[in-house]
Amino acid sequence: MKRAEYRTKTDSLTMARRTMHSEMHALAKEVSEYCGEPKLFAQYLGRIKAIGLPDAYRAFSDLKDGVNRHVVKESAKWWMWRTKDLQGKKTVA
Repeated sequence: MKRAEYRTKTDSLTMARRTMHSEMHALAKEVSEYCGEPKLFAQYLGRIKAIGLPDAYRAFSDLKDGVNRHVVKESAKWWMWRTKDLQGKKTVA
């Protein structure tokens, strides 16, 4: 059997992490794909850099929670609205 047949989900996750430059890049990719806008990766990355990682993770968690509770209907718009007030106020981790 070929090696490719033995790959697991964790193999693909580590491959994705290797192709990203930093944790910010990985989060931007995850958020942009979650919102259904993978072509706007740079926009999400810029917003994450502006607000900092801790606030970005918090906003992404709130987004996923809101979608699960059916409160958030348009995830991309909600993400931008939620993070616009945080710009310029980086939280130091």
